[in-house]
Amino acid sequence: MSSSRQQAFRGRSTTPPTPPFFIQHGSADKLIPTQQSVDLQAALAQTLGKEKVTFEIINGAGHGTAEFSTDGNIRKVFAFLDKVMK
Repeated sequence: MSSSRQQAFRGRSTTPPTPPFFIQHGSADKLIPTQQSVDLQAALAQTLGKEKVTFEIINGAGHGTAEFSTDGNIRKVFAFLDKVMK
């Protein structure tokens, strides 16, 4: 992680009581670099533990494109919510 990104994450309120995270990033996203989500996932996993961070790069997806709304992906999102909301 770059030093500027490390500084941005430092001091954030991510402590063990923080709820689990579900992060998806499109590999073809032209707005936000994939590395930013990779860095976020790494920082959260280091603070909260790997078991509290679900991270996936969706191959070929852009920023909020249709790949995020497929039936299969919606099932993933609901499965995650079902698991963490019980």
